[in-house]
Formats: sequence, C-alpha cells, structure tokens
Amino acid sequence: MPDTSVIPVFSDNVLPSMLIHLGVLDVSQSAYTAHHSAFAKLDVEVNLAYTATDVQGGTGPGGSLELPDVEEGPVLSEEEAYALRAAAVDACELLVDTAKNLNIGDHFEEYKWVKNLTLPELDGWLWAVAKKGQLRSLARFAQPGTVMY
Repeated sequence: MPDTSVIPVFSDNVLPSMLIHLGVLDVSQSAYTAHHSAFAKLDVEVNLAYTATDVQGGTGPGGSLELPDVEEGPVLSEEEAYALRAAAVDACELLVDTAKNLNIGDHFEEYKWVKNLTLPELDGWLWAVAKKGQLRSLARFAQPGTVMY
C-alpha cells in the first residue's frame, strides 16, 4: 500500500473557504475586492470557537439532523479560483510543517499528537468541521461549470 500521508489536500471550494473563515487565509486585501466582500463579515473568533466545540443543529422530521442552509459565496473566475485553491494547498502545507516543528514540551503532553499531523488528517478535520452546525452555513466560493480539478 502506498504511503498517503504526504499527498496534498483536496482543494475544492470547501478548504479555501474554511481557511478564510478560520483566519488562515486573508483575502481582505485581495485584488479581487468585489469577491472578498462575501467574506467581509467574518468573525474569526466565533468561527474558531465553533471548531472547538461539538455544535449540533436541531433535528428534522424523523429525527434526522437539521442542517442550516449554506450561505451563497462569491462566484469566482477560473483564475481567481485557481489562485485561492493554490493558496489553500500552500497554507495547509505550512500548517503541517509548523505543527511538526512546534516545541510542545512536557507541560502539554496531550498535544504531542500535533507533531505527527499529516496533510490528509488536516484535510479531513477541515472537512469535518465544515459540515458541523453553524460552520456549515458559512459562505463558500463557487466556480460554475467546474466538476473537479
């Protein structure tokens, strides 16, 4: 079985959008100012708090989880989406590299796992967080006519 711990993250519209909402990517000074306005009302502290708790929505008919509607995000051109997706891949690489080099020490034994964080694990965590409670309703960019890269 090949080693999958070094494959890059899957940078669709979810990861870049979540990285913006969590304050990892900053598009406030973007050349595409018409598009960043959809992300202008960010409250990074609140969004980060949602990632630290298990936020649950209500239940719908039959006891199924009632998910909030996803807020419509900006529609990007091919060039804009390419740049944002590439920035997300690079940011995730930097996050994992930084985690591996943290000086955690003995006082934070419960966080030693961070030093072994892989790109697929970070990718999976961001996806999982994006599907929880209030974070599910955050705006995500769109690129109509694109199936996959």
